Amino acid sequence: MAPYQRFDSFLRRLDLPAANTNMLLAVSGGPDSAALLLLARRSLFLRKRRVCVFACHINHGLRAESAVEERIVTSLCRRLGVACVVRRLSGVGGGESGARAARISALASVATRLACNTVATAHTADDQAETAILRLLRASTAPIPTASRLHGVTFIHPLLWAQKEELLQMLYSAGVGYVLDESNFVGGNLRSRIRREVMPHLKAMRKGFVRSAAKALSDVAVVSAPFERRNIFGLQEIWVPARDVYAERGYEVLSAAVAALSASPPDREHFAQILALPGTGGSVDIRGQLRCAFENDHFVLWRPCQPQPVQERLKIPGRTTICGVSIRARILPKINLERFIATKTRFVEVARLPRGEVVVRRVRGDDRFVPFGRSKETSVLRFLKSIGVAERRRRFWLVVDSDEGIVWVVGQRLDERFRAEEGKRCLLLEAECDA
Repeated sequence: MAPYQRFDSFLRRLDLPAANTNMLLAVSGGPDSAALLLLARRSLFLRKRRVCVFACHINHGLRAESAVEERIVTSLCRRLGVACVVRRLSGVGGGESGARAARISALASVATRLACNTVATAHTADDQAETAILRLLRASTAPIPTASRLHGVTFIHPLLWAQKEELLQMLYSAGVGYVLDESNFVGGNLRSRIRREVMPHLKAMRKGFVRSAAKALSDVAVVSAPFERRNIFGLQEIWVPARDVYAERGYEVLSAAVAALSASPPDREHFAQILALPGTGGSVDIRGQLRCAFENDHFVLWRPCQPQPVQERLKIPGRTTICGVSIRARILPKINLERFIATKTRFVEVARLPRGEVVVRRVRGDDRFVPFGRSKETSVLRFLKSIGVAERRRRFWLVVDSDEGIVWVVGQRLDERFRAEEGKRCLLLEAECDA
């Protein structure tokens, strides 16, 4: 079956979008989203349902190539006759998860303004296969759903049937160009490493690996519990999708999540208070054992506690594990930092750490540093608050410390005074965690 037919078949099974409505496409400019744009533009299913298609490009402005990618996307949309809206974001904190949340919020906002009931993103079978591997490594990773409800808008992923190779072939045949984001391959996070180091070998070992892994994860999604565990530097959280709590068996779902934290189930009064949380910005106490808040269309459960001081030495080069987080320090030769613009905030000049080791520890109330790209010193806890880190998490955060002061707020920002200069030997700091 041709990609265009499979795309229409997938939408037909979802029965989305509804007839005589608008649909918004999230278009980054990469091959997957370019394929999504082309398939939607040529879709007979959408044409018969009289669905009006719009495109939205989110520009985070984090890389030098962002402006070029924006021009490529708008040019492609103009060529295919699809109206395109560009939303520029700045000052988004929280690392990859923060950028993802800001992107989803921006897409929902644009969709609401354009009266689009549905937003389509370009997740593929390759993305689902990577998620399957992530699930083996840390059981908290949830599968990519075919559809979900976020910020009052339905998000669908109509390319979960497609492998990247067949989309590239389709784009080549249609003469449609795209951009490649190197940060997807040079990043130090676990998914980037799987994409770069693991997936090519598995594809070579078994031709149908991507489809098999994607299908296996879809099967797991049917029988697995509808909540996700997260370890935030030692703080255990459980995230329950709001749609499951508001469903017919929502009380049972929430009680199961509470039981996973070894606590007594909420009574009906607590449950009613929890259902009223969205929009309040507050939290609910559950029998003096747990607290529950509402974030990013999820109910979040955690056990209030005081973080215990922890500390581990990290040799340079070397690796250490602390609070379930693996932190690695790698020495690199003289490199062109502009090639790594997406990750250069974690490059430290080796000469600034003469002892050959640093300390990874829990943040303290008096810790101060100069965030990368800024000139004024600030409190680490105040910085974490400014980028949207929840209060319950801040005291659990980890920092990399040296004799000269804080080097890195793990997963967030390097101290400006330790930044690497062009042409100098560099130390690359990497962390694998859920934060």
